Amino acid sequence: MKKLKMLMWFLLIGFAGYSDANAASWYVDKDATGSNIGTSWANAWTSFSSINWGGDGVAPGDTVYISGGPTSKTYNATLTVGKSGSAGNPIAIRTGQDTGHTGTVIIDGQNSLIYGINVPYSYVTVSGEYNGSINLEVKNIVENAIRSRGVTGNKFLYMNIHDIGNRTSCSSYAVTISGRLNELAYSYIHDVSREGSVLDHDTTLALSGFGEAGSYHHNTTENIPEDHIMINQGWDVYNNTFDQYRNSTTVPGCAGSYTDLIHSLGGTHRVYNNNFLIRNVEGGGNAMVFMEVFGVWGNGRPVYRSNIQIYNNLFHHTDPNYSGSRNIQGVMLKWHDSNADAYGYTNTWDNVYVYNNTFVDHPYGPLLTNNFPAGMQPRHWEIKNNIFVNSGTRSGASGNAIVIENGNYSASDVVINGNVINAGAAGGAGISFRGSRYATPAAYNSAFGRNNRGCMPSFISYSPGTYAGRNLRLQPSDSCALNFGLPLNLVDSDLDGISRPKFDVWDIGAYESPTVDQKIPMPPTGIEIK
Repeated sequence: MKKLKMLMWFLLIGFAGYSDANAASWYVDKDATGSNIGTSWANAWTSFSSINWGGDGVAPGDTVYISGGPTSKTYNATLTVGKSGSAGNPIAIRTGQDTGHTGTVIIDGQNSLIYGINVPYSYVTVSGEYNGSINLEVKNIVENAIRSRGVTGNKFLYMNIHDIGNRTSCSSYAVTISGRLNELAYSYIHDVSREGSVLDHDTTLALSGFGEAGSYHHNTTENIPEDHIMINQGWDVYNNTFDQYRNSTTVPGCAGSYTDLIHSLGGTHRVYNNNFLIRNVEGGGNAMVFMEVFGVWGNGRPVYRSNIQIYNNLFHHTDPNYSGSRNIQGVMLKWHDSNADAYGYTNTWDNVYVYNNTFVDHPYGPLLTNNFPAGMQPRHWEIKNNIFVNSGTRSGASGNAIVIENGNYSASDVVINGNVINAGAAGGAGISFRGSRYATPAAYNSAFGRNNRGCMPSFISYSPGTYAGRNLRLQPSDSCALNFGLPLNLVDSDLDGISRPKFDVWDIGAYESPTVDQKIPMPPTGIEIK
């Protein structure tokens, strides 16, 4: 019996490793001079169109390596993947990892290719990673640097994507992905003529779980005239830097363009650990995070528009006196329509949690609702442990940090508690709630029995309107937000990954007090490209 158990154990190990043991490596090098059958660098395929996706070619679990030469190598063609991997055995497309082939792979569309990377199949990973750095550049594409629609389990990692849309095309999205369980990560997306990324869900399904559509994380975006990302239900967005630094000389954008850093058309999102920054806004926009929830999606399918979690984010603006024609809010929660959603709700919006964010220098409202219909019923909303400083600085902005429109709800349905709200140098500290304005946190507390604070936090480094050197962590000597937070089950760490609470009591804002001074992540002036 003992020998039989051992035999079964070895058989299980053998079967578990079967796919990996039989996975093949394939090679693409446009300068290869051998037999060009893809089996080695010497015999590599010389073009993307030469890749054999047939029965004796690339199979699930295989890896296709693309040579970047010793420093870089340019391919003026679309990389189109012609086969699906499988769950647990994806097809991988990687930049070269061997000496002589680890330079940057450049896909240059020369402003004539419609797509840079086209993946119409599922379970495919395309990665430009080499030693933890970006080694894949996609540029000068007319419409999409990445196009992957109606797919499951695809990953796009470590890419430098720029100059998309001929600088004038109004149909260009740097990235467009739809389906389930997809991922876009560790990439730098910039200088795009219209949208950064359009990330949809599987429109045949009403996704009710966090991350069911996919995840967008550890990316940096800048110089994008419209939405940095547009998402539908079921996407998680975390650990990104969204830097709205606009240079209209290099990227003119389209007529009427305006910017939301995140524009969502549904619910079921977690948005956390991000750095949202408005510097040069040009025509303005709706909000840094614009949750415009629909009841019914374009194909007539009801969607889940409840369940939104926004926590551990920085929201800051470098021009508190901004006077553009369009508003730039921090977070806008907009009810789009009263069609029955996937829950059957027509005027009920459930489970919205805004926790431990830091908002500074907003010329309009940092946090507000929009388009509430008569009888609107927000339920299970909590706005807790946030810092609001220098809010509503523009003339006519009313100096409100929080605006929750009138509706059929009470202070127990929408709980605003444990926040720091300070007028700062030129703003206000008001809360507008159910049609009444409370000019100070103390006035709101008195009306509803809450414990919001009106003091000024002692940040490590902060000057209104100035981003350089800004550090919105709390000084160890702070007596305003340090150790004054409410305990929350949802958030167990801060923007730095420090556990909450670090000591005995929670801190207010995006950062739990560290034991040593640190700097916040700054948007890059460039990104390391090997």
